[in-house]
Amino acid sequence: MDEKVKNDEKKVMLVRQTGEGQDGRLKAVGSIDEDGNIETLDPTAANVAKLFDVNTNQPALEAFFTKFMEQSQDPVKTGISEIFIMAESVLNKLIRIDLDPQLLENYRVDPAEELAKMEQQIAVPRFEPMDISKIDMAGMERMGIRMEDLEPHLKVMSYGHKSHGLIEMRPEMEPGGMRVTTKGRVSLEEQADGTLKVVPHYYREKCDLDAPFHNVLLDDEAKRNIVETRHAGKVIDLALGGVVEGTWLHQWSRTNGWSQCWTLEPTRSGHTRIRNVLADKYIDLVGMNTANGAHAQIWTYVAGGNQEWDLVRIDPDAAQTAKRAEEKPDPQPTPSQRKHQNDLVRKLNNAGQGRASRKD
Repeated sequence: MDEKVKNDEKKVMLVRQTGEGQDGRLKAVGSIDEDGNIETLDPTAANVAKLFDVNTNQPALEAFFTKFMEQSQDPVKTGISEIFIMAESVLNKLIRIDLDPQLLENYRVDPAEELAKMEQQIAVPRFEPMDISKIDMAGMERMGIRMEDLEPHLKVMSYGHKSHGLIEMRPEMEPGGMRVTTKGRVSLEEQADGTLKVVPHYYREKCDLDAPFHNVLLDDEAKRNIVETRHAGKVIDLALGGVVEGTWLHQWSRTNGWSQCWTLEPTRSGHTRIRNVLADKYIDLVGMNTANGAHAQIWTYVAGGNQEWDLVRIDPDAAQTAKRAEEKPDPQPTPSQRKHQNDLVRKLNNAGQGRASRKD
């Protein structure tokens, strides 16, 4: 009977009333008023839906516990000797076994402890979203920001975040003077007078390569490669030079090691297998995982798509802005296209072998 309960599941309360005129039987709490007074129902399956929801009525529940503690020295006044709180689903199960006392004991609560928890929650202030009706519209006009452009982002901004996307702005260079069109993300900042200022965070066309990226500083070689080729200039390498099944791949600066040498092997389906020269094993997806973020490793040949790859030419000057959902799947290659790809693979392999022999 100790099933896990979701935090948002309705919780109900049972009490044992032993005061004057009471029969000492368990009762279910149907309602609690603002002064902490309760109305009870018989704990039956037919009444469960009518019971007081502990989760959504904290002020009334706090009033009840406070009153209970104030009168706890005189049980005759409270008329209550025991309190139990449980999920609605748990109560339904307990009803079917006649509210078994041994199992019911698992849900007994101490009013003093419950009241202390509530007071602690009240002491921790909840973050409230900013009132977007207090946005300084005159300031927005000076920034050249239109409300219709801002509206899709207002909810996230009201919680202290920047807008999700870039917003067009035409800020004044000087009061009443020339405006310059630009883009950037924006956020809200509360001012001393209670108004909300729209703060721009201008878009940078050129990234700051000297700033840490994920707490990592780029070396001079990586900076130069990013400027010249738009990538870091690293090559695929076997982690720690490993050759056993399960060795992971990483990128590394070019060396003379065989762990960075690969052979391309065309398949009958028009795809390509990539075999490491040192380990004589193939690039493979760990656990055949197809999700974003899946890791790659080397593994002995298996007849699976997790070891097959497509060679796709990337134009560094082409805009890579199309959404993946809008992309159409590549058509299957024709026999002539497949022959051309196989010829390309052989040429690349031959070029690699020649370069490797020169290193010897």
